[in-house]
Amino acid sequence: MKNKKIIYSVILAVCFVAVFCFGAWIGNKTAYHVPQPGTMDFSLFWDAYNKLQQNFIDPSKITDQKIIYGAIQGMTDSLKDPYTVFFNPTQAKKFQQDLEGSFSGI
Repeated sequence: MKNKKIIYSVILAVCFVAVFCFGAWIGNKTAYHVPQPGTMDFSLFWDAYNKLQQNFIDPSKITDQKIIYGAIQGMTDSLKDPYTVFFNPTQAKKFQQDLEGSFSGI
């Protein structure tokens, strides 16, 4: 009887370790790769940025912050995922305020 408990305990421990290792292996396989600075070529981005600065008809309407928010918006929109969105700080504050309200229903 005591031998069975020891065997079951060892089997259970091995199963836990196996499940943990499998989960860690899967987690490493599916982790998102973050590109490191210098590994991506941003020359096209900077070329477009410079052309906007030089050739835009009304330079008073251009701000660096507006361009940055637009670039981030373009990145999120390019994924075509309805759940991936970018909020500028004003939109984020409004969204947070909307979430802080109370919900009621039937």
